[in-house]
Amino acid sequence: MKRIIILATILAIVLLTTLPKTSGTESLINASESQLPNKIPEYEATTDKLLQYFKIHTEMRKIVPYIVKGCKQENIPILLIMAIAIQESGWGTSDLAGNKKNYFGISAYDWDPYENGSDFSKYTLEEAVIKSIQMIKKDYLTHGWTIDEIGAKYCPTDPKWSEHITSIMNDLQNNT
Repeated sequence: MKRIIILATILAIVLLTTLPKTSGTESLINASESQLPNKIPEYEATTDKLLQYFKIHTEMRKIVPYIVKGCKQENIPILLIMAIAIQESGWGTSDLAGNKKNYFGISAYDWDPYENGSDFSKYTLEEAVIKSIQMIKKDYLTHGWTIDEIGAKYCPTDPKWSEHITSIMNDLQNNT
């Protein structure tokens, strides 16, 4: 019995000294460079590259500069935020995006997304996008390290949400 306790203590010490330290609230936004590769790929987007990608998606073109600015300001991955905007707004064509400046589907519950979705129409488009990015960072990116973990909170009713986001991110990365 004494041997088991000693071995368990040694194992605990080894684990505690080799695993990354987390406070329980760390997340994607606090990840070190070494932790990010398995999460969201590194990506250096420029507004020009993204505008070229969206040349036929005029509704998305409107928000590209604001997404780039907001993501840099909040230090969060551009690929992820672009993918969420594409997925949640149907390439910027949803009524929620057009009428309420809510390109990210914030509070847009499945049973009535337009009625329930957050209304950012009192803001300029730039303010609406940046406020949305700040909300996503605060309410969703602090709840998970992976896209699956973020998706479980962001869109719990769609089990394929993270697959869609990953696919869009890959497309963005490969084509910009």
